[in-house]
Amino acid sequence: MSEFLYNDSELQQDTFLILCLEEVDDDDIDNRVFIGWCNGTKNFFVRGKRTDIGTREFVPYTFHSENAIKLYNFLEFVLGENANMNIVLYNYNNIYSLLKAGENCIGTNVLTYEFFESHMDKDYEISGYDMAKLSRNHMLRYLNMLKDVRSWV
Repeated sequence: MSEFLYNDSELQQDTFLILCLEEVDDDDIDNRVFIGWCNGTKNFFVRGKRTDIGTREFVPYTFHSENAIKLYNFLEFVLGENANMNIVLYNYNNIYSLLKAGENCIGTNVLTYEFFESHMDKDYEISGYDMAKLSRNHMLRYLNMLKDVRSWV
């Protein structure tokens, strides 16, 4: 486990929800996306990357959107309209401690794809669904949940 990982009940008010979507193709993960809501900028942020294949190393990407429907359109294009998905909701209780004073979650160089991938730990997992379908209605509900359910911070 990473030194970042800790379970501190005193930090319950500083939790941060991250939705992870993994496109599954022939039992392999083809693309992984982490999505969060930045309350400071009122934007969704996306950190994603296609899985490297052989000697091909894909470049991570980072985007943001203030609109759930537009973000869904992007996700549908990137992950596939009828793709099988692993869907995991993570609850990190220490992301705010990583940000510098006045820094928001979109403008930081801390919350990268590599950061989220390296901290995909069951201790942070709230819920997960394997081999689910990415439907528009469900995804919009999940995205709005990220926006509407947040900590006191």
